[in-house]
Amino acid sequence: MTEHASALAVYARRWYLHRLAAAAVITGGLWTLVPTDMYDVPARDGVQAMLWPLAPALFTALIPAALGTAAGPFERTVRNPLALRLLVSVAAIALALGVALCGAGVSPAMAFRNTALLVGLAFLGTAFLPPGAAWTPTVFVPMVMWLTGTKATGQAHPWATLLVPPDSATAAALSAAALAAGLISYLFKGPRLVR
Repeated sequence: MTEHASALAVYARRWYLHRLAAAAVITGGLWTLVPTDMYDVPARDGVQAMLWPLAPALFTALIPAALGTAAGPFERTVRNPLALRLLVSVAAIALALGVALCGAGVSPAMAFRNTALLVGLAFLGTAFLPPGAAWTPTVFVPMVMWLTGTKATGQAHPWATLLVPPDSATAAALSAAALAAGLISYLFKGPRLVR
């Protein structure tokens, strides 16, 4: 039993899961404690609040570091690399769900939708971008959506998934597709390594 617990501790340290868990707690705390109804957001009438639709980006920017370390020499020492990647993916998604639960008090649909989209982008970045750039989709996509994702009327463009109203079925489908594509890409391709 002690050997099993120490093996799990090695996995957690190797994948930076302790850092990912700390990021989840910080992001969840911010999402819970920062008031969401006290901000007047100029030219963003369709956006419910200034900070919280983009809150998952703080957490998901660290996911590629955890996913990318389940690779290389460490991954080659295990019998089933796919199972190893699945295990770290489940851990990252579970932490992401915890973060989304913190935002569910404001809008469950938007909290889970935005978190799913950004987690999917983190997985895609890990699978297709070099390790030093794998975090960029989870940072730059929200920035682009925030800066250019609204019409002159203040309503969000349909492609600005993070900003559209919570009842958008298209945004929910896009987020689910991004999460599925990212997870499948990471599981079967693995992280992109520096050659």
